[in-house]
Amino acid sequence: VSLHSIYSRLTFIVTMTLTCLGAAAFAMAFSSVAIDLISPPNPVANISVITSELVRTKIQLNDGSSKPIDRIILYTNGTVDFTSCFNWNTKQLFVMFVAEYQTSTYKRNEITVMDAIITDKKDAILSINEPSAKYPLDDVALGQIVGNPTVVLKVKYHAMTYSGWSPIREVPNGGMAVVPLPKQYRQGTIIGGGKGN
Repeated sequence: VSLHSIYSRLTFIVTMTLTCLGAAAFAMAFSSVAIDLISPPNPVANISVITSELVRTKIQLNDGSSKPIDRIILYTNGTVDFTSCFNWNTKQLFVMFVAEYQTSTYKRNEITVMDAIITDKKDAILSINEPSAKYPLDDVALGQIVGNPTVVLKVKYHAMTYSGWSPIREVPNGGMAVVPLPKQYRQGTIIGGGKGN
């Protein structure tokens, strides 16, 4: 094939374009990791949590059957400032409010009770102006979250990048709250697995 043929020229152009794009992506990923190491993100939170009453209820399974569970709602309010988490390689932040606790049946339980997506630095301050909840805390180990002292709500975030490293982290400053759970079921709840009033 002639050095100056159309095929040779197109091959050269495509190869150079892909090389440049790859080099740019590598440079973006490397620079964001370098910035992260030199000046790591430092989100700050000020959150509080209140709980609903604890009830025993039933959930419907995909096969049409039902299963008894213990359910409680964790209502969260406050603010979390994620401004320091954004740089030119940040596509969006996926924020999770995760309840972590232990029971004698399961040593590690993690349940997301609320989440949010932040796509722009101008919206980096997440404000929850009144107690809010998105998902309930449902536990299948019946009777083991009654008065459970190990429940902690943590704010975590996944920094999704355009290229390269995409870590999941916890908010270190104020992003954790110990949640005291009720020591009894709501009055009228049927402990045998029926639906609470």
